[in-house]
Order: sequence, then structure tokens, then C-alpha cells
Amino acid sequence: MIACSIVALLLAAGLAVDGSAQVHLRRTCAIAAAQVARAGVDAAAGDRLQEADQRMEIAKAAAREAASQLYPGLAFDIVSATDGRLTVRFSGSVPTRFLRLAGVDHLDGSGNATADLVRPGG
Repeated sequence: MIACSIVALLLAAGLAVDGSAQVHLRRTCAIAAAQVARAGVDAAAGDRLQEADQRMEIAKAAAREAASQLYPGLAFDIVSATDGRLTVRFSGSVPTRFLRLAGVDHLDGSGNATADLVRPGG
């Protein structure tokens, strides 16, 4: 009976500690995606002389640069860059502490964000 209680307590602790680490990772990925998507479109928004396709290329390059500088430990991907919208995704994993005892060595998390490239003057 005591052994079952200890196992249940360890699993509950694992879900609390490791689960909160995963929630933190997901939140970090979502914040990173929002920042980088916005940085990308902000970099291209002021260039009035470029065509829409050229401005999206500027936005993608700026997003890549921001991602590498601000969040080097997370995986970054541009999901789409069409119709004046830039969608980016960050993902990563965190090692487990308690759930490792149950054979789970890491937990994954990701976050997406989309930013609109607004035409200058409107």
C-alpha cells in the first residue's frame, strides 16, 4: 500500500514539475513566434519602393535574423509567407526530471504566430 502511494506521489510530482516545464516551453515558443513574426513584417513595412514579393523576402530575412539572435536554442521555421502574411513556428523540447523514471526523457512544445504586412500608408 505504501509502495503504491509513493509511486502515485512520484507520478503526480512528475506531472506537476515536468508538465509546468512543458507549459513554459510552449509559452516561450508562442512569445518567440509573435516577436519574430512582428520583427519580420516591421522590417519590410517601411520600404515603399519594393513590390509585395520583395517586401515578403525582406520580412523573411529579418525574421530569420531575429530568430537566430533572440532565440538560438529553439528550432525556427517559416511556415508561410504569402498574401502579405508571415507565419512562423518555434519548437523545442525540455528534459524531464520525474517522468524520466517512467521512461519519458523529454517533452516537446511549439508555438506559431502570424503577422500581417500592412501596406505603407494604409
